[in-house]
Amino acid sequence: MKHLYVIGNGFDLFTGLRTSYADFKRWLEVNYVFVYENMKAAYNMEGECWNDFETQLGQLDVEDYVRRFAKPEKPIMEIIAGLDARKQQEQNTPEFPNLYSESSCANRLRGLLDILQFCFERWVKDCQSIITNPKYTNIENNDSFFINFNYTDVLEWLYEIPEERVLHIHGRASKHERLIIGHNKHPHGGIISNVDVDLTCTELCRYEKNPYEHIFRHDKLLEIISDVKEIHVYGLSISPVDEDYLDWIEKHTPQDCKWEFSWHTDKDMERIEKFGISRTAWRLIVMAAFAMLAFLGAFLSLTKGSADISLAQIINILSNPTLEPQSQIIWNIRMPRTIVGALVGVNLAIAGAVLQAVMRNPLADPHIIGISSGAGLAGVTIMILFPTLEYLITPAAFIGAMLAAVCIYILAWKNGIKPVRIILAGVAVSAFLSAGISGLMIFYSDRVHGALMWMVGGLAARSWPHVSIILPYAIAGVLLAFIGAAYLNILQLGDEMARGLGVNVEVTRIAMTAVAALLAASAVSVVGLLGFVGLIVPHAARLIIGSDYRYLMPASGLLGIAVVTLSDTFARVVFAPVELPVGIIMAFIGAPFFLFLLRREI
Repeated sequence: MKHLYVIGNGFDLFTGLRTSYADFKRWLEVNYVFVYENMKAAYNMEGECWNDFETQLGQLDVEDYVRRFAKPEKPIMEIIAGLDARKQQEQNTPEFPNLYSESSCANRLRGLLDILQFCFERWVKDCQSIITNPKYTNIENNDSFFINFNYTDVLEWLYEIPEERVLHIHGRASKHERLIIGHNKHPHGGIISNVDVDLTCTELCRYEKNPYEHIFRHDKLLEIISDVKEIHVYGLSISPVDEDYLDWIEKHTPQDCKWEFSWHTDKDMERIEKFGISRTAWRLIVMAAFAMLAFLGAFLSLTKGSADISLAQIINILSNPTLEPQSQIIWNIRMPRTIVGALVGVNLAIAGAVLQAVMRNPLADPHIIGISSGAGLAGVTIMILFPTLEYLITPAAFIGAMLAAVCIYILAWKNGIKPVRIILAGVAVSAFLSAGISGLMIFYSDRVHGALMWMVGGLAARSWPHVSIILPYAIAGVLLAFIGAAYLNILQLGDEMARGLGVNVEVTRIAMTAVAALLAASAVSVVGLLGFVGLIVPHAARLIIGSDYRYLMPASGLLGIAVVTLSDTFARVVFAPVELPVGIIMAFIGAPFFLFLLRREI
């Protein structure tokens, strides 16, 4: 390789990403104020201190911290005696599993740093959603190697650098790697008898960077850089935290190498402020775009079909309904169908978003994991065996969906819940319930005409009574989901961390699963087993808008309206006069998307 590029955060800032530590501070204040307040209390971090966040991680005044937060339950000498006794008992064990249990102070710091690590990784993933696309013009793509101190994929996305020529020395967010943050200051403990001080220093050491350890993990790096002719350092602040890396590079590259340094300057910052967008503004813009897509879907649903009706005619019909054929088409056929499609899109999209948060699994979806099948079995049972009780389809579908969710949790539980087990248990439950539906249809073959179309999922012949059925459940479910958005954000921290923040994890998970089941059941009871909406829509919205459920929930709802109404219009007109059920279109789109996610996540 002739060119070696050393890429720092200034490079990403120039690109338009809000990846400064000051941005991280503001993100914590908005999304996880509890973490921010605890960091401020522990480290006395205010204002400009966050600009050198990693260095500050090693600047903790340990003795002062212990003085303020440690609450030993036993006298110090008794604690030491207990530790010595345990050491004698476990001399063949390399570590002492319960060492921290004696120090409330070390425990407090460990929990704070663990939560901080999670927040940092989530923030980095959110940062990648905004790129304004300015580029360095003097990047040599050919015959170049890149040591990237950033966690983002700007080089791969924007500059199309092959992955094998980019070394993310501190981890890469898109690969779900644990990101390396920290300092280069080895903390010193106080007097040896102060167990709290000693163990707190041990916790700080977990975030002490060892540059040589990170470098030597990549065994081919030395070979790659041995014949480098030019070294370009872009956007690296060369702080004490990272200067050892440059020292190592200097020692292992030819002495006649040319060095070029380029920092993120004030002029660059002005450019970003002029053309960049804040994260909140970006999210509002995205939701506005989704709202326009939803309006477009509703507009096409009303205007397109066997008889094309213009917007002016629709406005006139809505203001002055008559008995004319076009007026009847709009009022009694297309309008209720469009409203039902919109409500179904909202319900399934938000149900999918909720389940993905509750199960902490991006592959979760009411259809895939069997909740829709539970609702479907209950609905088909009412339709075939008790047709006079059709008004009970929605509450019966809700009960069926909840029972399916309970079965999935029971089958997936084995010393805790793992995402893969949830998916596999959901597939098994879905197959079992689908077999029950098929059995009913075989035994009562003379009554299955309506159930057959219902199994595929479609909006044909949906009328105002169907609107009245789904509307109250949609309003109640969406409101409850929005109320629970803050709790869903906390659940993403993990069960232990969520409990530490005062959330009753089990109750929250059951309550939000019930909300998702209500939304999914109401949709299934009206349009049948419409699959993949709850998978595609929230995941697509998350990739664009981020994972904050306060924004993700309404974005998913709007995008769900657009996807269902546009798909239904396409299914209605593409093979006219033959009308396809919209479920076929959604399966055609959703199956490849599911395989993509499966390969990405597992």
